[in-house]
Amino acid sequence: MKYLDGSVSISLKAWHKSWVVKAKSLYNLTLQRKFDDFMKANYREKYMHWKEELAAK
Repeated sequence: MKYLDGSVSISLKAWHKSWVVKAKSLYNLTLQRKFDDFMKANYREKYMHWKEELAAK
């Protein structure tokens, strides 16, 4: 596994055969990642606090 930053890692595994799983993976790597980058850049303290609270649940 290669860690890109504190919240994302890439695992070099074989692709799942299901197109649904592939679509979800691409969504996470594109849209979700860009949203996360935007929130960290603009609302770092509040966003990180929210993520920590969500992870603790």
